[in-house]
Amino acid sequence: MSRKTRRARPRSLNLQAEPRPSTAARVQAERPEAPSHLSAPVTTASSKRVDFSAEYHYIIGDLRKMAIIAASMFVVLIVLSLVIQ
Repeated sequence: MSRKTRRARPRSLNLQAEPRPSTAARVQAERPEAPSHLSAPVTTASSKRVDFSAEYHYIIGDLRKMAIIAASMFVVLIVLSLVIQ
């Protein structure tokens, strides 16, 4: 097993550290305030109705297969528990 070594951190080129703004100040600077006349978000996109049964018709078959496999596994477990006793 190799031995862990401790390496010295490389020193930065800037010898004078600049003060970092706090997290709250950074968030405030990144997110400008909304104008007062826009109190509620405006939605311009119209919502389409999607027929999920047509989109995901194969899911029902997959769920049915998984249910059959799970039920058969439970039956196998019950039978094995009775046989092993």
